[in-house]
Amino acid sequence: MNYIRVPGYFPDRQYCQCVLGNGVDLLYVDWSGAMSFKDHINGIFSYWYKLDRKPFHRSDPLPLLRIKYCLVSHAGPIEIDDSKQFFDPEKAVLTSIISADPFKFTVRSFVTENHIFVLQFNFKKFPEGSAMYFAIDDNRITYTKKLVDTLSESVKYSFENSMMKAEYNHSGEISFKGAGMMDVIIPDEGKKDFLSTSDAAFPYLASGKFIRVKNLKSGSKLYCITCVMDTLDDTDYERKIYENIRQFKENGFHQTYKKHVKFWENFSKKSDVRISKDIDYLYKLSAYICKAVQFPTGAIIPSSVFPNNHGCLVYWDALFDQMGFLRNNHIDEAKKIAEFWLYGLEKARENARKLGAKGAYYGWATDFYGYDSNAIKSNQVHFNGDISLSCWKYYEYTKDVNYLGEVFPVMKETIDFLISGYVEQFEQGIRVKSCESLDESSYERT
Repeated sequence: MNYIRVPGYFPDRQYCQCVLGNGVDLLYVDWSGAMSFKDHINGIFSYWYKLDRKPFHRSDPLPLLRIKYCLVSHAGPIEIDDSKQFFDPEKAVLTSIISADPFKFTVRSFVTENHIFVLQFNFKKFPEGSAMYFAIDDNRITYTKKLVDTLSESVKYSFENSMMKAEYNHSGEISFKGAGMMDVIIPDEGKKDFLSTSDAAFPYLASGKFIRVKNLKSGSKLYCITCVMDTLDDTDYERKIYENIRQFKENGFHQTYKKHVKFWENFSKKSDVRISKDIDYLYKLSAYICKAVQFPTGAIIPSSVFPNNHGCLVYWDALFDQMGFLRNNHIDEAKKIAEFWLYGLEKARENARKLGAKGAYYGWATDFYGYDSNAIKSNQVHFNGDISLSCWKYYEYTKDVNYLGEVFPVMKETIDFLISGYVEQFEQGIRVKSCESLDESSYERT
């Protein structure tokens, strides 16, 4: 097991911060039962991002909602004596093992391809008379000092069809409207009710609405599932949310878990290396993260694991992720990165024309469809050569002639742009015109 020890203001303990992703949804898992108050454990489990939901093209994505749970004991103070988390990149499952007298439980969590975040709780100790709360919350109320961007409108909360509902809406350069639905599946002996109260037992809760589960006991298992979708996922997102939740209940946790694990194990087994245990874990974790942040168009975030850096945009650095995929036998993922540049080719041609050059010019930081609204304002042009190289490298590894014919316009026209726009003749021969240097210095010029 691989643990990360992080010092802080709270008692020294082992836990890790983690991301769970499927290429569209990215859940930044912050805490899991690792924070205690007088008589309860507060689990602020995740910020829910969708990678292209942002107020502006060049801004970071907005965390849409948060998923929370809270355990409340009426047996006196809670003492956390052991709290561990470990992530299995081959299964894409985060496991939290929490021992906090009088509670002792394990949580398994993962996010599915159809936008469902699954939490399975297995209680080894659950004191009589205690309760468990679950809620969807917005991203505004936080006990940390980190600044969090907000949606243009406040989240609206309600209970609908025995589930908690959170409706969000954002208007701006990029607009979208969506909802999160949370359901808690309880054992036969459990009792579930829906409350609207400012009960102080659930701290840092903006909505004042939550699902309460009582009558649990040692040995009980329960499942909390949340599905978040919006108009950029599907125009009929509300129907799809209900359909996804219905399908989960019909298939059950174990079948859903088995399908999820099989997908990621198949991905992980595409390659095999013989290295030390610790390096092997980092290797598999890196492969998982690349896959977890690859958007359906093939766009990938090369500059950061987390979405709140560099505007969650696509850069030429994606070449390095592509090479990682190729060298580890993830051919389909590598091909999607190379083919991604076809999405923005028409806009790139338009950029080149505006700059008085031939071919196609891609901007430094594109969206998930290959477009950079600030392309012609930038003096960084060398990365167009890297884009051409990215397309060529896939062919060099696979010798796929049909693919080469498909992406050849990108390769040729990015080079045409560089030659026609940034190469000039002078008395001694030819040279590169003034542009930003390869080290991206704002002051030095090539």
